[in-house]
Amino acid sequence: MPPCDRALHDPYLVDARFRLGEATWEEALTKGGAMTLERAVQYALSEDDTSASPSSVPERPSSDASPAPLTRRETEIAALVARSFTNRQIASELVISPRTVDNHVANILKKLKLRSREQVFVHMVEGYAHQSRQTRQELASPRAEDKVIGV
Repeated sequence: MPPCDRALHDPYLVDARFRLGEATWEEALTKGGAMTLERAVQYALSEDDTSASPSSVPERPSSDASPAPLTRRETEIAALVARSFTNRQIASELVISPRTVDNHVANILKKLKLRSREQVFVHMVEGYAHQSRQTRQELASPRAEDKVIGV
């Protein structure tokens, strides 16, 4: 998957994994990976299976120890922070103001109880622990055009 598509795709994976919980995520990933393309399309289009309905998704237990879930936008921004984007680059990529990015990054750090952008990177990489080694390496190695010289 091209990196520009990955930035849009990855936040949804993180959110799905969070909402489902690790055991359910792994089970669904295994079942989905074993499906043929034809069967996956048939499954996605079927209306008979209600197991994926929002009401059947287990709620994450609320606790002071567990971080608050990130919004879709915060997850998207966290993925870009993990790819070493500066706030200015994130603002440009998402067509929002740098101040809005500043606020989102502050909220991400607060919700995840983290203190640095590097910790956001670790958090995001841990979320991808079961993805392919290549995907993790791409996340850890920002493209040359993503870097800002002198920053």
